[in-house]
Amino acid sequence: MADYNRLARVIANHGEISIFRRFDTSNLKSLLYMQAELVHLEVDLEKLEKADRLSTDPRERNHRYCVFDLKESGGMVEESQWKKYLEIRQKIQAYIRHLQDGALLQYASLRKVARPTPNDVECLRGWLERENGGNNFLQGREDGIWKSNNDFISLDPIQSDKDMLTYAVTEIIVPWYHNRWGYRSKVAPGE
Repeated sequence: MADYNRLARVIANHGEISIFRRFDTSNLKSLLYMQAELVHLEVDLEKLEKADRLSTDPRERNHRYCVFDLKESGGMVEESQWKKYLEIRQKIQAYIRHLQDGALLQYASLRKVARPTPNDVECLRGWLERENGGNNFLQGREDGIWKSNNDFISLDPIQSDKDMLTYAVTEIIVPWYHNRWGYRSKVAPGE
């Protein structure tokens, strides 16, 4: 019976189908959301700064000149510049930790990993669907991993360095042959 163990063995034996999702959208959303949170907080802070500048209270107008007065006002009012600044500081620290953990660099390096050829993706999809292959063992949401997404990477570096002749044979001639006659040939047990 097909399962993830069998799929892993097949991929281990056929490196060209070591195809995984990059999760472009999710990676980018994470970075974009953190950036957007900071932008909103900055705008809120600017509004509070403007309100203090236009205030009739001399202490509030003094906030832009004296950090001590700014800090002291933080405990007096619900929405203060100082509280907003501390919130921004906390978000910036989280953002920096996220970047220091390598999120941005990891994503940048992930973008540089070679994409699989369309033929390799079809080969993996075909194995997953074949009765003597994966026999559609993936269930639920996992069933769509290789069906509709195109943010794939391939861990087989050889595929990205094909010369024109190799590309013609592996990406045009072999698929053409397989679609015409090759699909009728027997597949070795276990694959």
